[in-house]
Amino acid sequence: MREHRRLGYFSEYPFGTDLAEEEVALARALKYLDARTGSAWGRLKTAAASLAAAPAGRHTSALRRMGLDRPRGVSERLQRRLIVLGLNASA
Repeated sequence: MREHRRLGYFSEYPFGTDLAEEEVALARALKYLDARTGSAWGRLKTAAASLAAAPAGRHTSALRRMGLDRPRGVSERLQRRLIVLGLNASA
């Protein structure tokens, strides 16, 4: 179905949704991260992969929505990179 969705034939939410575009993208990104962090090894690999993920201009509204547009501290910086990794992978 993924290929057909990319072509625009099937909606991800066939009965509609009240979610904004950035919220739909964040939901996909969080599902991606959830699927890859089920084990300690998966969390470590995902955290390591996120170190190479740098935010771009297209991530601004999603990061603002999550309150990570101006990270304070190491924890928020890692969360920001994880969200960017998820957004890039699930786009």
